[in-house]
Amino acid sequence: MAEIPMPVRIDPTSNAWCITGNDLAVRLQQTPSRIDGDAKLCTMRGQYKHCFARIASSEVERYWIPVELKLAQDKSLVVTIESNPVPSARPASLPPAERLLELGKRGTETRPGHQSLPVAKKPITDSSTSSPPTQSTTPPPTPGPSRADDIYGSRVLDLSGSSASTSSCASPQIQAEALQTHVNVSTKLKSSKPKESKPEVNAAIIGWLRHQFNVQDPQSYSSFLQSKGKSLPIEDLLRGYRYVASLIAQYNDTRTPTELEGAPDRKISKANIFAALGRQTSWGSDTETTLALYDLYGPGKEREDPRIVAIMDGKCAGSREGSVGFLHTLKEVDREFASKRGGGGPNQCSRRSPDTSSSR
Repeated sequence: MAEIPMPVRIDPTSNAWCITGNDLAVRLQQTPSRIDGDAKLCTMRGQYKHCFARIASSEVERYWIPVELKLAQDKSLVVTIESNPVPSARPASLPPAERLLELGKRGTETRPGHQSLPVAKKPITDSSTSSPPTQSTTPPPTPGPSRADDIYGSRVLDLSGSSASTSSCASPQIQAEALQTHVNVSTKLKSSKPKESKPEVNAAIIGWLRHQFNVQDPQSYSSFLQSKGKSLPIEDLLRGYRYVASLIAQYNDTRTPTELEGAPDRKISKANIFAALGRQTSWGSDTETTLALYDLYGPGKEREDPRIVAIMDGKCAGSREGSVGFLHTLKEVDREFASKRGGGGPNQCSRRSPDTSSSR
């Protein structure tokens, strides 16, 4: 039994309490109930066991695509702790040097007549894709991208060195063909390097931003997440908007750390920041417009308007709470100021159509 204080949120689709697996593991390691050594943290989803975090040397491994966990109504969660064995050492990817030298010499042997080129071409092609001598002669499965760079890149370079040492018995045509083979393989490897897809990159950036927000100001971040979907007083609404504006000023157009897995040295956009806050880009645009107009027409501002002052004081009859209604009034005041610049009578509390109400 471990009691872990941490922010939770409500999943609007299932109306269940939710937390992030990464955050739970980090908070657990900060309590006296911490796990010493290597372990996997799992929970049950129906009849299936789901691993949501790994701990190596008592430290939580960070995954930037977080796992969402649903809590019981009493905000409890049953977690199974299993051992996390250290992966075995990586096997050698190259055959012995003597084998490489033998393959290189075989590739430069000459034959009488017109057979010299085919005979030279075949060993070079075979040697670049051959498996170590101890392995089966069955063609191995296609290696992963990073593995391909290690295997093919190293072998091609080694063989080119062996060919150079035996150049005295190779014709110019064979040497030229060997060089062409090396160039073709290198070009193919370069073009086949994997690139992260845009959704994966965005997910990594968003996960990193959420972690930063939570570490920087956990109380403000948790309060903002819990305010989603609620109808707030205008003061609280503006406080949340200013919190978002401060994050945009701090992170927009900056870059992620170079060591960030999945999105190293990537530019951070406003859309990434809004997504990390659980909001849509259109919502973010409305918040910026609201703050800009409030800084013009709010109490004590350059173009202070009685309607906005009355709304802030709660004295404007018929006004509605909510971000959409408040923004509607601000835009209405701004339109009137633009059309009646320098004239007009005293402003009154505006009447709005009933289609603008709810908070976001």
